[in-house]
Parts: sequence; C-alpha cells; structure tokens
Amino acid sequence: MTILLQPSLDGDDVVVAYLQVGQTEFTGLTPGRYRVQMPISRPGEPITRSAVEMDLRTDGQELDPTKGVQASSVHAAVRLTGQGTLPGQLHILLRNSKLRVVAEREVDNKGEVEFPNVFPGKYELLARAPGAAYSVLRISSQGEISGNALPVTAGSSLNISITLVGSATRVEGFAKRNGQPVPSAMVVLVPKTGESSRDLFRRDQSDLDGSFSLLNVIPGSYTVCALENGWDLDWAQRELIASHCKHGRSLTVPDRAAASLQLDGSVEVDQR
Repeated sequence: MTILLQPSLDGDDVVVAYLQVGQTEFTGLTPGRYRVQMPISRPGEPITRSAVEMDLRTDGQELDPTKGVQASSVHAAVRLTGQGTLPGQLHILLRNSKLRVVAEREVDNKGEVEFPNVFPGKYELLARAPGAAYSVLRISSQGEISGNALPVTAGSSLNISITLVGSATRVEGFAKRNGQPVPSAMVVLVPKTGESSRDLFRRDQSDLDGSFSLLNVIPGSYTVCALENGWDLDWAQRELIASHCKHGRSLTVPDRAAASLQLDGSVEVDQR
C-alpha cells in the first residue's frame, strides 16, 4: 500500500494515512509537508519503495511517482575482531543525522544482515547485543569508509562488510581540583579520532569523594575530561567538549584490556 507520513519535530516520520488498492486519493489532511512512500514492483525483483516529498497546500494536488526518490538496499557481512563467533541476538541499527534509529535488524546465523528499504542519506551504524558493548570499528565497501557512517545514494544496492569490536572494560579514576575531590562533576571519555562515533563516548558524574566509573569502554585512544557545570553541553560532540577540557588525561584502551583500568593520577576538573 501507499503510505503518507508527516515529519515530527523530533525527527520521526508519523504515519497519518494509508492508500489501499483501488483508492485514488487521500482525504481529511491538513496543509503541510508530507512524505509519500510507494511500492515499486518489477518482474523477478523484490518489492522496493520510493518516496516523494510534497508540500500540501490545496485540494486536488496530484502526486507524480516519477519524481520519487527510490529507496536502496544494504547487505552486510558482520565479523567481530578477536573472536571467531558472533554473540547471539546481535542487532545492527541505522541511525540518521537527527540521531533517530530508523531501522534495526538481527544478524542471522551466517553473520549477515539485510536492510531492504533504506532511503538516501548518511547513516551511523550501531551494534547491540545483550550483556556486552560493541562498536563498529570499520566499514568496507570496495574501499574502506571512514568511521562508522554509511552514505546511501538513491536506488543503490550496497554490499558492505562491518567489523565490530567489543569490550566490557571499566575505566575508574578521581576528579579533583588542586588536589581536592570535586563531587557532581561531569566526566566524559572523548575519542581522539576525528571521525568518532557518538557510540564511543562515555559519561559519568563524580561522587562525593570525586570517584567516577566509565562503563563498557571500547578499545581505542581517548581523553578523559572533567567539567563543572557542563550538563547542558552536547557532550558527544568531540570538538565542543574538547574545548572545555584543557586538563584532560590521555588514555589508551588496548584490544585485550583488563576488566577494570585505573587512571594513573586524577583528572583535573575544569570550570566552564
């Protein structure tokens, strides 16, 4: 069926009407911007979907399917560094530029996952499984794609390889100023690489004695920052948070790190 959706303020598309077989018009709609998703069927091929963006202003506006933006398909082979077997109930997620998860699929017993109807855009790939943290280390598709962001063009069929890294390492330390504990400071683990995924950041609040614990840290190179009165900042934007962390401490978490790592020395708390 043909589906009419309307974007909401939080970035999600809300279904407002369906056009069943035999119907020719949508009725009872308010003026505004809409997205229309329509099925495309070709002999011998799976059904895909196209989308048309439309600005609805007057009665009787016609929808031209030839102006639609065709969806794409993404097939991925998934592997995990340092382990031969993928965990059970492993899911791969696509998150759009508005930080909304638009698709989620479970990896099958062959280590593969399929996303059949993906609209053009740039998506962040995430991995989830019960009991452990995983992150996308790299994406390969003819050439390696920087970071974990996947660009999808209209009407394409992408075959990619996803390499995951997993860890349950806990990083512990103390937030202090001039040698004295600072409670309620925001402590952030900031990846050092320029194309860092938001999925690699970690955050905690220091306790009365200044102690903090950052859970499920993925192997990599980081800066540990502590900031007072920083809770309204977008802490997962590396450039923004780094500008407020003049006294951060460098940290490297190896591929086979211990379950718990203690920072060598305290983290000096910056004032905003």
